[in-house]
Amino acid sequence: PTLAVDEKTRRSLNTRWTDLAQNITEHEAGHHEINRQLVTQLPAALRSIGPMACHGLDRRVKQAVTDAVAKVERANRDYDRHHSEETYAITSL
Repeated sequence: PTLAVDEKTRRSLNTRWTDLAQNITEHEAGHHEINRQLVTQLPAALRSIGPMACHGLDRRVKQAVTDAVAKVERANRDYDRHHSEETYAITSL
């Protein structure tokens, strides 16, 4: 979001809003990097299945993908938990 700034907007509010926007951008970039890891982990997870009969392949592929996605989701939750002490809330303005 963009703060609508006019002559009545306090400079301190504008500064805090700019800082908040920057913090959010940096935080979301961290999530982006975590999610990029999924792209690199999926091929390795699929290769780890190894040769097997076709009748069990579907289940193993689904499980490998599910496990890789769950790992990235945990990493995102941990990232948020780690950063939860930092102030991103608009109420801090």
